[in-house]
Parts: sequence; structure tokens; C-alpha cells
Amino acid sequence: MTDSIKSILNLSALPKAMLEHIPVVCTGRFKPKAPGPLTPFHSWQTVPSPLTRNGMRFKVVTDAELVPTALIGDFNIPNATVGQNAELGHSCYAANLVALDLFKTFLAKHGVPRDALNLLSVEDMQANSATITYLVPVPAGRDAQSILGEIAHRFEQFFPVIKPKNDSKAKTKKPQYGGSTVGSKGSRTAYLRQRGFNIRAYSSPIDTIEGDPNDPVHQSRIAFVRNVVRIELTLTVERLRKHQLQPATAWATAHPDDVYENLFNEYVREKGLRLHERLRTDKPKETDLAKLSDVNRHIVEGYLAGKDLAGCELLKRSSKLAVQKAKSAAARAIFKLLRIDINIPWAEHRKLGNTWMEKVIVYPGDHHPPAERVSTSFCQANLPALQAQLQIELERQLALQSGDGNVDPDTGEVLAE
Repeated sequence: MTDSIKSILNLSALPKAMLEHIPVVCTGRFKPKAPGPLTPFHSWQTVPSPLTRNGMRFKVVTDAELVPTALIGDFNIPNATVGQNAELGHSCYAANLVALDLFKTFLAKHGVPRDALNLLSVEDMQANSATITYLVPVPAGRDAQSILGEIAHRFEQFFPVIKPKNDSKAKTKKPQYGGSTVGSKGSRTAYLRQRGFNIRAYSSPIDTIEGDPNDPVHQSRIAFVRNVVRIELTLTVERLRKHQLQPATAWATAHPDDVYENLFNEYVREKGLRLHERLRTDKPKETDLAKLSDVNRHIVEGYLAGKDLAGCELLKRSSKLAVQKAKSAAARAIFKLLRIDINIPWAEHRKLGNTWMEKVIVYPGDHHPPAERVSTSFCQANLPALQAQLQIELERQLALQSGDGNVDPDTGEVLAE
């Protein structure tokens, strides 16, 4: 269930003489905030995957003297290993194991010898970001587009687009909002961008899945993809650090420790869709309103009548900050008693109590493709075969270091003359 990862491989284990082989692309230097030498700025290098020829990106990080200290890799692991990511499974730990093999192949291609590569392990790797893909099945009686429409509606109501302030600091911040787009064929993509994490939900386009239309295996994959909603959760380095998931080894026991399920519940169900809150859809009764303070009752009555809270006299204060604090305090108190979020217009609020979403958007577990689709999927059952293929590619690069081009295509070993 891992799609894209951005990993950092610490090169401190390598002898300095070996670091000279690594290609450095320095495009300039900039002045650091703290006093010191100018910091080098490095560019990404795009290279083809040894298994699929799909693009991967590498960036060599150096110290001020341009001596490599780390190697950053930006990988779409399924595309780099099997050439498709419409159907996938497995884990961030497996993705990092594969990424380590891709790192080693890149270094071997540039002359780093076997003895030096053997010093590198998954313990030298950390994640800068990780995208976890959850394949949520569509239940009978529903279709993927209706589920995506509801996800998009909730994102748009809970996280409306806020125009940036007219100051330089605000303009440099990435906007945080929810929304959706509709493709030319009517397929919807719902998205949420927040500080530290992003969510994207969509149905994989059928026409992008390569394969023979007459092949039964391809047809079975198409049928599977049609009946799942794909939810991608991307965690930045800040969130990974918060959950103590930045080291690659931290993911080794993620499945038995329920890490993927906990992340799904926290970010998708709770922070994103707020399914745990069970928002109110009916007008509160008099007995409910009586629980409120006089001020908050007046606010709720105006809210239910469709009045703009910006003009509410009871919320007026001497400054914008004071107004915002007063509104936030009132909103918290009202929500606690009535399960009504006054930041969402009542006409839209009434549509957000779909209890069926609570039953549909649940953690689906890891995906294990059927036997006939394993060899073309990045999944648990296919991991040993993929690692074996990558080992052959690594052996081929190491053999070519000697200048001997007579290499066995199946094992990567140098053939005798």
C-alpha cells in the first residue's frame, strides 16, 4: 500500500575515497541563515529504473566542499518495479528495502565498488515523505463516483479555500484547502491539502492501465480497479517525525502494530472527513437550544435562519483577532452541545450527516492480489522476486565496473572468455 516515497540515504558509512565516484550536480550556492560558508544548491538527476525504464529522481547532497554526505531518492516504487500502480499492496518498509537496492544500483553505475556498497543498509535510510495508498472497496449498491462526490463535498465544506492575506509572509505559505476536480470523462478527484499531510481520493483511470484488452488477467485487474476508491495519504517529514516514523526501520513492524490503520483513522476518517463527529442534520429542538447561553442561542438562531455571522452584533469586538477568538469560542461551545459547526452554512451542514460514509470509508487492510496478478503488482508475495531482479541488475553494474561487457543477462555475473 505504498506508492511514492522520498528517502534519504546517509553516506557517512562510505570511505571518503569512494565518495569521489558519486556525481554531484551543484547549480549554485546560497547564503545560510546562520553565519558560515555558502551552502551548495543541488539539482535532481532523472534516471530510468533498471526494471521498467520509468523515471526516478536522485539528488546528491554535499557539504560546503562538495563532498557527498547523503543521497536523496524520489521514487514511485510500483512504477519503478512493475510498471503500474493501479493495483498495489505492501508497506513502507518494503518500499525502503527496494529503494535501498535502487540507491545501490545508482551508486554502482557510477563506480562505487561492492565493498563500499556492502557498508550501506536500511538502517542508514530515513523518509522525507511517504504516500500510503489505501484501496477502499466500493460496496454493493454504491459506485465509486458517488463516494468520491461525498468525499469532495466534505473536503470543500470543512476546508474552504481562504484567500491569502496581502502580506509577504502569508503569500509564501502554501495554501491549505479542500476541493475537487472533474476530468474530461467525468471522473472526480477529491483532494485536501493541510499542514503536514495531503489526501487525494480518486478512481484510477482505466485507460492508463497498460495491458492486452483480451488478456483475462488484465480484464480481472480492470474489474478490480473499477470497484475500489483509491485514497492516497501523503505525510511530510514533520508528521513522520511526530509519529516516530522517519527512520526506515521504524516501519518494520508497522502492520502488526496497526500503524497503517491508525494513520488512516486519524488523517482520513477524523482530520479529513470528520466521520467521528456525526454532525447534526436536523434542526435542534427547544430543549436542545435551552442548554445554550443566551448569546450562543442568539447566534444559533441567526445561523439556522441563514444569516451571515459576520454581521452578528454579539460577535463584534475591537479588533479582527478579538472577533475571531469570540467566534471560535462560541463555535466550540455550540458544537459541544449541538454537534453543529457554525462555520459551515446550515444548508450544507444538513448534507454532512451521511452515516453510510462511516461504514464505507473504513480501513481496508493490506491488499493481496490474486496469484495470477502477483507478478505484475508491487505486493508482499512479489517482493522476493523483485529483490532478486534488482540484485541481478546490481551485479550487472558491478561486473561492468571492471570494463568487461560480457555479462550474463540472467545473473549479472561476468562470463568467462
